[in-house]
Amino acid sequence: MRKHWPRTTGVTVRGREFHQKDLVLIRQLIRKNPSWGRTRLSEEVCRIFDWQQENGRPKDRGCRVALLKLESLGYLQLPKKKLDRGGRPPNEVSLGEVVEECISQMPQTLSLELVNTVRQARIWNSLIARHHYLGLATPVGRLIRYIIMGDAQMLGAISFSEAAWSLTCRDEVLNQFGLSGSEIRSATISNNRFLILPSVQVRNLASRVLGLAVKQVLLDWHERFETLPLFIETFVDPKRFEGTCYRAANWLFVGTTKGFAKQGASHRNTKAPKLIFLIGTTVKSRQFLRDQFSSGQKRAA
Repeated sequence: MRKHWPRTTGVTVRGREFHQKDLVLIRQLIRKNPSWGRTRLSEEVCRIFDWQQENGRPKDRGCRVALLKLESLGYLQLPKKKLDRGGRPPNEVSLGEVVEECISQMPQTLSLELVNTVRQARIWNSLIARHHYLGLATPVGRLIRYIIMGDAQMLGAISFSEAAWSLTCRDEVLNQFGLSGSEIRSATISNNRFLILPSVQVRNLASRVLGLAVKQVLLDWHERFETLPLFIETFVDPKRFEGTCYRAANWLFVGTTKGFAKQGASHRNTKAPKLIFLIGTTVKSRQFLRDQFSSGQKRAA
């Protein structure tokens, strides 16, 4: 039985207006291509509507969020998910290189191994799923992951993703830098996961890794996505941490979130505000943050 869709002349989602003819076109794509998943669908919608980022890549993440919103409003029905990445532990892999004994000495050599292969991805996923308190939840959109290596041993994992869509405190800060709207997200990335393995107890290691990661991700992000971030953000749960390693690595505390967490196409108030830290990646952006926030901030011991 054919579904009866709501009658409308148009609907605005995430600042983009979808007219009736647009909705009909999307429904036709879904109906005529039953083998397509949501990623393939969003890529085609981006192509048809010329929905692109500044670097020419499709805005597939924003498109998927818009499609989910349209579905929640009853304007279309998306194909079923082909993969469920909702934090489920990955398939077990051999982690023989991971240290089990306690390490208390700073490694002589410290490096970040860019995740490029399937095996590296499985190892990174396993580390995060086993040891990170947030677990594994692959973000939609651009992502760069690293395995932290010290003297040829795995010490942890770190990753960077696209920045939060909307964040009042952060946006007010970056407005003063001269950025607004989509410019903020284009100029900002997020350190969304950072793990030092429990068996690694080395003073100042975390801040050294952060310093190395900030330099490395600029090169890799620019090479892979053809954009150069001006700021990096991260969020710290004050019930668990104080942000000591970030402060020691010259990140600056700029405020707190309102406690809302994104779940699918909607947000809910978790009543668990996070501390927001920012670091500039250029001389100008670093100086701007220092001028705005460094006075009165306590440096970590």
